[in-house]
Amino acid sequence: MTTKKTSFLTTSQVLFIHDQMIKRFNGSPGIRDIGLIKSVIARPQATFENKYLYVSIFDKAASLLQSLLKNHPFIDGNKRTALTSAGLFLWKNEYKLVNHYKEEVKFTVRASSKNLTVEQISKWLKIHSVKISK
Repeated sequence: MTTKKTSFLTTSQVLFIHDQMIKRFNGSPGIRDIGLIKSVIARPQATFENKYLYVSIFDKAASLLQSLLKNHPFIDGNKRTALTSAGLFLWKNEYKLVNHYKEEVKFTVRASSKNLTVEQISKWLKIHSVKISK
């Protein structure tokens, strides 16, 4: 049995996503703290004794989404960037969110305002995703 390697997002990809979200939906461009962005990118990759702290793909995506929501590394567009980044991360790892975009936005706002845990976010992502083959 072979284990597929997880494909993580890069800082450049998250910066590109943010730029596109600001262009598409308007808002103030700008980075509040590049160190926070790098921290956000590193969180899903965190390990202890050579084992991922966030085991499933959905846990990793949830940690990414939650970190972008909580850390506010951008001047504006943090929620849109969080949602799109989590969606791209899932897609890179052969999953796709299957909700209407408005449902996803509603969930992201709830995750931010209610301070949902990684476990709660992960569960929602898993329920609302399907496996794809690329």
